Amino acid sequence: MRKEISVGDTRYLLLGWSEIDALIDGLATKIEAIPRKPDLVVGIFRGGMMVAHLLSDRLCMHELRGIGARIYQRTGKIGENLEIYQPLPLNDLRGYDVLVAEDVVDTGTTYDGILKSQIYPKNPRSLCTTSLHIKPWTKFRPDIYMEETFCWIWYPWETYENGVGVYTDLSKKHGSETAMKMMVEELGLEPRVVERITRLAEARPGRTG
Repeated sequence: MRKEISVGDTRYLLLGWSEIDALIDGLATKIEAIPRKPDLVVGIFRGGMMVAHLLSDRLCMHELRGIGARIYQRTGKIGENLEIYQPLPLNDLRGYDVLVAEDVVDTGTTYDGILKSQIYPKNPRSLCTTSLHIKPWTKFRPDIYMEETFCWIWYPWETYENGVGVYTDLSKKHGSETAMKMMVEELGLEPRVVERITRLAEARPGRTG
């Protein structure tokens, strides 16, 4: 279900699980070609943990850790300040060949900040940085990635998070009924999914109108 579509002022790339499976296979093949095989995979919450988990399965890696960081405020909007809300739960990476995984690198601020605060100071034996996608304007390019795109990427593990943001923007411009119709007809979402997105959006604290 790979699809590029414009909704409002935003161009989206919608990906299904079959596309993700192929991207993960390609990423794993590239990782297998590096000189030192990683023995620890670190995912960046939240999307990067999905990538890390899938890679750990493909590469038969059993040590998996996560780092929590946030910079995005809402779908299509980017914040300015990086917050590490879940530090890496390891104090020393000496002796580890580390693989860091993310789903998409946008500005590069999150990735770069995590490496500088959570990885480099702990002295990994080797380090490989990866992601499924990067944006053309990123200030940080991982060692291995699969695709470069201008689009806002709609991964299958964030259907409702993205959906709430899109529905909120569309309903402000076109009204709720038209917004729901656009999400079904233009984005190809199932009506039951759109109904739940609508309920979540209507229930958000601080919503007006």
